[in-house]
Amino acid sequence: MYFISVIIIVVLYWVVKSIKNYKDTKKKYNNLFRVDKIAMIPILGPIIRSYSVNSSSVPEFSNKLHEVYGHSIVTKLFNVENDIIISRDYQVANDVYRGNFRQRPATEYGLKMIGMDGNGIIWNNVTPKWHELRSFFMMGVRNNNLKDAKRIAENSTHRIFEENVNQEVVLIHMLRKITYEVTCELFLGVDCGGDQIIHAVCEYFKAWKYFLLMPKVYGSVSNILRRQEYKKHVETIEKLNSLTERIIQARRESEDYTDNFLGSLLSEDIPESEIKQCVLEILIAGIDTSSVSLLYTIHYIVENPRYYRELYYELINGKDDLSKSLLNESLRKTPVGPVIMRRADSDTTLLGLDIPKGTNTIINVASMNMRDDLYDNPNEFDITNTSGKNKVFNPFGRGKKSCLGKDLAMVEMTASLKEIVTNYDISCEEQLENVDLAWDIAMQPQQDTTFYIQRKKYMYIIGAHCVGKTTLLNYFVNQQPRQVHHIKEVARNLLSKSKINKKDLQDDDVFFSFQQQLFERQNICEKERMHRSFVSDRCCLDPLVYTREKSEEKYNLFCEKNKAQLEQIKDRYRKQNTHLVIIKPNPNIVKDDGVRLNADIEHMNQVHECYTDTLEELGIEYDIIHAEPLEERYSIICDIWNNY
Repeated sequence: MYFISVIIIVVLYWVVKSIKNYKDTKKKYNNLFRVDKIAMIPILGPIIRSYSVNSSSVPEFSNKLHEVYGHSIVTKLFNVENDIIISRDYQVANDVYRGNFRQRPATEYGLKMIGMDGNGIIWNNVTPKWHELRSFFMMGVRNNNLKDAKRIAENSTHRIFEENVNQEVVLIHMLRKITYEVTCELFLGVDCGGDQIIHAVCEYFKAWKYFLLMPKVYGSVSNILRRQEYKKHVETIEKLNSLTERIIQARRESEDYTDNFLGSLLSEDIPESEIKQCVLEILIAGIDTSSVSLLYTIHYIVENPRYYRELYYELINGKDDLSKSLLNESLRKTPVGPVIMRRADSDTTLLGLDIPKGTNTIINVASMNMRDDLYDNPNEFDITNTSGKNKVFNPFGRGKKSCLGKDLAMVEMTASLKEIVTNYDISCEEQLENVDLAWDIAMQPQQDTTFYIQRKKYMYIIGAHCVGKTTLLNYFVNQQPRQVHHIKEVARNLLSKSKINKKDLQDDDVFFSFQQQLFERQNICEKERMHRSFVSDRCCLDPLVYTREKSEEKYNLFCEKNKAQLEQIKDRYRKQNTHLVIIKPNPNIVKDDGVRLNADIEHMNQVHECYTDTLEELGIEYDIIHAEPLEERYSIICDIWNNY
C-alpha cells in the first residue's frame, strides 16, 4: 500500500509539474509559439525527445512536431541547455539570421567526439575563436579566387566526364571528384588520395549526425549496447583526421608556398589541432554540399526537358541566368542543409520578444520551402518559385552565420553545369522523388543512382534522292539499345504543307523557291534540336546541292543571299562532334519514292558528285558509304556513332 501511494504521489507531482512547466513556457514566450507538451514532463520529457532525435534525425523530428503543433514550437532535449525553438516561419528565420544567433546547439560530449568543441568554424561555439578562424576561411573564398574556381571546375568536369563517357556511371561519385579537385587546388595546394578522402567525408557526415546531440550518458550506453555502430563512427572520425594530417604534412614537405587557405594557416602561430580541424572542415564543406546540390539540379533538368533545352541555348549564347535560377530552385525543393541550427550567444529578440542568451533555434528550411502560402507552386520544380521577387528564399542563410562559400559554390556549380549541358547528353531512368535521401544535417542520397553519359554528337545521313537514307536512318534508330533522337526528312513534310508535288517541281520558279524554303526550315529544325544528340535525315546542304546541280548561276545567288546563315552552318558541320555520311547511289537498291524526283541513276550520280564537290569547296569533311546490304550500311554508321 505504501509503495502504491508513493507512485501516485510521484505521478501527481509529474502531472502538476508538467502543467506548470507548460504554462510557464507559454507565458515566457507570450503565446507566440506552441509548447511541446511531452517535453514539459520533468526529466522524462527531454529524455523522450532526445531519444526521438537520436533515433531519427533533426529534420524528421522537426517535421513530426510541425504536424502536431504548427509552424513554431518550443521543446527541450536532454543534456541540451535551455529551450529549443523549432520554426518554419520565415519571420522567425529572418530574426534568427539578423539576431545574435552565432552559436549552434549541440551537446558538449557530441562536439568533443566530432572535434568541433571550440574548434573550426562550423560548430565552434567559442565566439572569439570562431571570429579568429573565420578570417582564414574568408580569405579562401575571396573574389579573386572565383575565377580560379571557375577554371578548375570547368577543367575537372571536362576531364572526369571524358574518362567516363559513353557508359553508365554513378554521377555523384564523379561530381564529388570534381568538387574535391577544386577544394584541393584552391584551398590546400596538395592532393593526397582523392577517393579515400571523398569516402571518408561521406562517412563523416553519418558520424556527425550520430554524435552531435548525443548526451554523454547516451554515448556511454551506446558504447556498451551498440558497440559496433559506436566504434564504426569513432573510426570514421579518426580516419578523416588521419587523412587530414597527411594533407598537412604533404603541404609542409612540398616546395609550393602558394598563399592559399592552408598556406596561411601554416604561416601563423596556430595550434596543430586547430589547423587540422580547419582543413577537415574545408574538406567536408567543399566536397559534399556543392556536389550533392549539383546532382539534384541535374536530376531536375533531366526530368524537365524544357529546362534542359532552354538551358543549353542560353549557355551557348554566353549567359548563365537560367543556370542560377535552376540551381536556386533545386536548393529550395531539395536543400542539402534542410535545417539551420543556431543558439543565441547573447541576449537578443525574436518577433519583438526578448530572448535570453543560450536559447536554441532550429529553422526547418526544407519544410518552410514547401509552404504553399510562401511559394506559388511549392510541390513542383518551377523556377518562378525562387524568382527575384521572392524575399523568403535564402538558400545559404543570411547574417553573421551565413554560408561563407555561397559565391564560390554558385561559381563552381554553374561552371560544371555549363560544361556538362553544352558538351554531353545525360539521362537517368530514376526520378529524384524515388531516390532515398537522408533527411539529416545534410540531405545526401542514400543510394547510387546511375546516369548514362555520352558526348553530344550529330550525324547527318545525306546524298542524292532515292538512295535509301530514310530506310537506313529508321533501321538505325530502331536497332539502338537506347533512344536516339532523330530529325525526319524536312523536305517531305514541307512539300505536304505547301501542297507541292513532283510535277510542280519541274517548274524552275517553284523548284528554286522550294529550295530556299527548305534551306530555312531545315536550318531552324537543326538549331532547335542541338541541345541533344541526333541523327538527321538530310541536312541544310541539300537545297544548295540541288540548286547547284540545276544552275551554277542560281547556286551563286543562293549562296550570296544566305551568306550569313551559310557561314553558321559551315561552322556547325565542321565541328569535331559532327559527322556527315553520304550514301553513294547504287542501281541495285534504287527505289523511286514518288515524292520529288525520279529515280534516274545517272541523275543521282550527278547529284552525288555535286554533293562531294560542294562539301570539299566548303571545307566540310564527310564519309561515303559504298556498301549495298542494309546491314552493312547499318554497321558502318554504328561504328561512326559509337566511336565518336
